[in-house]
Amino acid sequence: MNMVRSMLANSDLPSFLCTEALKTEVHILNRVPSKSVPKTPYELCTGRKPSLRYMKVWGCLVEAKLYNPFLKKLDMKTVTCYFIGYPDHLKVSGSSENPDSDLQEVQDERGDTR
Repeated sequence: MNMVRSMLANSDLPSFLCTEALKTEVHILNRVPSKSVPKTPYELCTGRKPSLRYMKVWGCLVEAKLYNPFLKKLDMKTVTCYFIGYPDHLKVSGSSENPDSDLQEVQDERGDTR
């Protein structure tokens, strides 16, 4: 819970997002080594080393690309939102445009499955 408390304290996001912070903490802790086991929990379950290249700072501002086939050439193609975690299926990153709005999942810029 110290990690969740720290993530909430270092961001401007409201405290009702503590569940998302907790999910992110679990995601991070499953991908970093511990002193008790020589491998990460992710390695023990999947048999391969986890990639940490996609990790982002929780609560930071991110640009999410909008998908709208009717956008014109000069229309805005991104929206600024907050990064709030990694979903269970890992194909998209969670974010919210406004902390008071509903949470939305947006696909990362490469569309990679991790």
